[in-house]
Amino acid sequence: MRATPRPAPASTLAVVGDDTVTLDTGVARFVIDRHHFDGISAAWLDQNEDGSSTGDGERVLAGGGPFWMREDGVRFGAVYDDDVEVNVEEQGPLRATVRARGWYESADGERQHRFATYVTATSGSAELDVVHRTILTHPESAGRVADLGWEWSPSITAETWRVGIDGEAVSGPVPAQGESVYLHQYRADAVRLRRGGAANAEIAAGVRADGWASIDADVGITVALRDIWQRFPKELEITNDPTAPGLVEEPWRPQLVIHAWPKHGLDAFSQSEELRRDEIAKLRWAHEGALMDLRAPQVYLDELQRLATDPGPDQHWDVEQQIAQADAATGQGVAITTRFAIWLHPASVSAAARAEFASLHQHDPHALVEPQWLADSGVEERLAAREPARYPQVEALLDRSYPAYHDYVVDAAGEYGMWIYANVHNSWYADRDVPSLHRVWQVSHYRNVFAGWLHYQRSGLPGMLSWARANTDLYADVGIVSHDLDGSALGQGGTKGSIYHCKGFMPWASAEVAPAAHWTDATAFTARYLLSGDLLSRDLYRMWHDGWQRWGAASNHQTPKSCAEWSNVTYLREHLTPLGELVRVYQVEHDPQALLLMHEITRGALDIPFECTLEPSSFPVFHDHWYWRYWEQTRDPRVRTRFIDWAAAGYDNPSINAFLYHITGETAHLTEIMPLFYDDARLLYQDPQSRYDGYTVAQNNSQARWLQQAPYYLQALTDADLLLTRGTRRSVYPYTNAGHNWTNEPRPPAGWPNAALVGARCAR
Repeated sequence: MRATPRPAPASTLAVVGDDTVTLDTGVARFVIDRHHFDGISAAWLDQNEDGSSTGDGERVLAGGGPFWMREDGVRFGAVYDDDVEVNVEEQGPLRATVRARGWYESADGERQHRFATYVTATSGSAELDVVHRTILTHPESAGRVADLGWEWSPSITAETWRVGIDGEAVSGPVPAQGESVYLHQYRADAVRLRRGGAANAEIAAGVRADGWASIDADVGITVALRDIWQRFPKELEITNDPTAPGLVEEPWRPQLVIHAWPKHGLDAFSQSEELRRDEIAKLRWAHEGALMDLRAPQVYLDELQRLATDPGPDQHWDVEQQIAQADAATGQGVAITTRFAIWLHPASVSAAARAEFASLHQHDPHALVEPQWLADSGVEERLAAREPARYPQVEALLDRSYPAYHDYVVDAAGEYGMWIYANVHNSWYADRDVPSLHRVWQVSHYRNVFAGWLHYQRSGLPGMLSWARANTDLYADVGIVSHDLDGSALGQGGTKGSIYHCKGFMPWASAEVAPAAHWTDATAFTARYLLSGDLLSRDLYRMWHDGWQRWGAASNHQTPKSCAEWSNVTYLREHLTPLGELVRVYQVEHDPQALLLMHEITRGALDIPFECTLEPSSFPVFHDHWYWRYWEQTRDPRVRTRFIDWAAAGYDNPSINAFLYHITGETAHLTEIMPLFYDDARLLYQDPQSRYDGYTVAQNNSQARWLQQAPYYLQALTDADLLLTRGTRRSVYPYTNAGHNWTNEPRPPAGWPNAALVGARCAR
């Protein structure tokens, strides 16, 4: 087990100088260079527990840092950027975080790809948590990535190494000069441990790496990489090859390297396997090979075209030209984020303790205040905290929603890999065990990324936290443009902070890209930041806000017209969805520029009678929270008028009706939809023997909007002191647009009070 943390020093945790930032935790001291970012320039460990880590004899680390290798052999390092920004972003008595941002440069001054790194130290601990983000600033035509990683250069001369595979530790002497040992997770279900260099021999093979590697002398250094198999391919390496291109000056000592794209990449899938209908959407080509390439191969495009053309269940799937968009896409603007930790410790620390360290980093326990307190605070307006005693059936569905989706889709279908893990689909065909190819990767289309944080906030359930983190990590890398495209005009696709629509076969392939549109989900990042303190998420919602400010908005008050004259208005969701996101960002940042954007959007959109526009049941309420947020911020009377008239025209949904009750006090808004809500809450498949145990509306991302609406309706019922009852107005089982999903399991859902209704049309 790890040593018990000792009290932090009396001095400030982070000391900022002109040239360095020093993080002194009391048991370890870490120095970061402010002019040439080489990761941790130096580190000392209090090995003799005398309360000081200042002795030269206790120095453990001596630089290294982020790097990548281009296919032509040119190596780029963060250390070469003279314009790097290194600042303390957050500091308190227990924790401090340093952020470094800059370019990867070659030794000759060539720049390609950017980085952002967040290094967090905790008082009384010899561990560092690192979030490292590489942003692809150039397309593949400028040179593909052959290796991407972070090098740790010890001051000690390591004697032994250890790694974890399938719960067991494997160890050996440090490789001879010119050789290496590397742990390569090349598929989610396949890992290899090999000697590199002249030896080139297998040491061990298994299913999954445990995500940690160590080197030891009198001091041990252990690194832990999160999601090593979930986000394959990844590699951990102990290298003793001083002839390999590197960033570290003499004297040479064996290095410990984390590879976000593996140095020893290989073709892990056969072409026939990759192109199978149950595999083709997993983008296996982008997860294998010696070089990283996010451009769709022609064989994929040909097979997708065949599926769209030949008679069969997928014929005509490509109605939105996803194949053409995939053909045109590159990886420019995409990011690769790795979350890892490093621990300095005595060499005597057991392998079990090292595995525990990696497991702790992987699960990253989080302390959350009581969900009821959060709900009562009003930070998410009238949101209900989880109440299984009062609403057992509804809470059973909400509890299972995304965690169960992870089980029956992500786990069961093997949807792993750094470009797809924890994404969602437009719909899932339970009869074929495959996703719909149409809008196959949804990313954020219905603000579903925020939904995970919404439900974690109201429930505190660990499974919901795990899903929210994983889903947001994916969204942060492939859902938002992280670099302005060189030479592009300011506008769709050219603006940092733009978000991809779901019309590309790859998440980053849609031709529709904008900071402000109906698929905007910036509050996924605000929620993660506010709930967990994740500074990368803070920077991402700021990046989105900055992108929208540069992109701009314009509107004018509308002249009153007859209802029929509004029937061609289609743009309400393009205005009101980003409005809902903007209000929340303003409430966090208090940037007055956001008020100008709000004014521009609402002076036109709120003059239009919603019920008279095209798609009135959907487009004005495409964002399930904008009206709550904007009303609580402004009390704009037009919101009240618009929705009272909209509801009078016969439109409803659980969140809107809860809002109408909130602003009018009229319980009819709740009772009139109660039978439908009661039935919807029973669309939960329960059969412990089935893969699809826990199957809910989460499988269909548009239907999953109900998951965001339900907690507001529950709170309104509680506020009105109403019981949720069955009533007499019946719904239709199954919904017509998802009928195949609800009738193909051979067994009826166990324990459903309405089990006999599955697959039948019922009287309303």
